[in-house]
Amino acid sequence: MPNSLKEWLEHLEADLSKDIKEGRRFRSYVGEVICNTESFYTWKKGGRDTVRKEGNATIIDLAPFQTKAVSPIPIRFRLSGDWYNYYEGKTILVLGGICRSVVSLEEKAIFDTLAKDVKVFELSSNVCKLDMLQEAIHFIGSEGSFADTLLVNPLQIPKLLGEKGFIPRWSLGQGYIEQKGEAFAGLLGHLSVYETAELSVSEVLLYEKSETRVRKTPIVVKFDDYSNPKILAIKEDIFAWTLDNESIAKIALKA
Repeated sequence: MPNSLKEWLEHLEADLSKDIKEGRRFRSYVGEVICNTESFYTWKKGGRDTVRKEGNATIIDLAPFQTKAVSPIPIRFRLSGDWYNYYEGKTILVLGGICRSVVSLEEKAIFDTLAKDVKVFELSSNVCKLDMLQEAIHFIGSEGSFADTLLVNPLQIPKLLGEKGFIPRWSLGQGYIEQKGEAFAGLLGHLSVYETAELSVSEVLLYEKSETRVRKTPIVVKFDDYSNPKILAIKEDIFAWTLDNESIAKIALKA
């Protein structure tokens, strides 16, 4: 037991912050997470790369990237408790549910911003079959990107088990699974399948992982007052996007 109320509160802050960070499964299915306190902005490719010939040389003219200020999604929690009496009574606090709630809000914010205004492909099936994804895969490929990631609701995984071309994670090597990350569910053809409960069962995201970015502020877990604590506040801001608008597509399955 810490020697003082302040020490106990700081220990609680640190543990909660650590558990939230360790619970972030989204790190395995996005290309990069940028954590800083700078103003929020994105950068996107402003056009298409062009290829031309000059004699025996192939010249690729790269399209410039354009920056744009964006409004992040705020995540805020306020936990009220009898913290002093918890400390005096040596109460064991289990805050795993709070950690999961914060991570769930982070993931929802990522999907809400990542999939905003993207091209939608409607399927006539309630199962994300590989042959039905070809139009969306071709769309992404025709614009210079490579679709390699499929993000689905966990309820899609049992349906995929009966599909040709799907290899569940437990049939793959342990080293490969660890490399892919905790949210990895298996392979559908060349696509790495990841799962998250924050997507609806009829909603799927298809994209090139290396084209995705998440920008967020460092998470702040702080008590309002160390001498007379009333509120434990958790806050951060978050936003996700793709470097190229055509590197992602949304798949709408039959309900």
